[in-house]
Amino acid sequence: MSRWFVVLMVLAALPAKAIELRFEYPALERMLEQQLFSEDGRRYVQGSGKAKCTFAYLEKPKIGAWNGRLVITARFVGKASFDVFGKCIGTGDKFDLTLVGTPVYQSGVIALKDVQASSNGNSLYQRRVMKGLEKALTKDIGYPVLKDAKTILEQQRAGQPFRQELTGFEIAVVRPADNALVLVLDFVLTVK
Repeated sequence: MSRWFVVLMVLAALPAKAIELRFEYPALERMLEQQLFSEDGRRYVQGSGKAKCTFAYLEKPKIGAWNGRLVITARFVGKASFDVFGKCIGTGDKFDLTLVGTPVYQSGVIALKDVQASSNGNSLYQRRVMKGLEKALTKDIGYPVLKDAKTILEQQRAGQPFRQELTGFEIAVVRPADNALVLVLDFVLTVK
């Protein structure tokens, strides 16, 4: 008998148990930077790095948890002005902001719902920025956990006499802890 067969038979005899997957916050920060902050460490929410007078971006994201919710802090830099003879005339600001949202699993993706933004200031410009960011980041932030799980668990290895298929993938719990986002997974991995 193949040792793989023996290992698989032993595993099949064990009672099924949900798996806890922990994404430590520094790893989530790197994922967020790769996904959203891909232009020199910035996430442009208006304009681009080439715009001189009208642009807005977030930078330096940090992730944590508070009261059962995920917290993202970042630096906002923005300008809403007009180019008048080579000078930008208008408003602009730089400030630190905090986004707080409830992580949820839906359609294969870990996303945020009920996102709320706040900052230490209360100017009209800051209030408008925060309201716009709440909507934009609710839509933009998401981690395709099902896609990555399939890639990792179904990967064919050289010399392996079988293949794997991931089915029945569910996430029962998504919970921010002190130092990690905790996912409780339940799935079936079929070896063929």
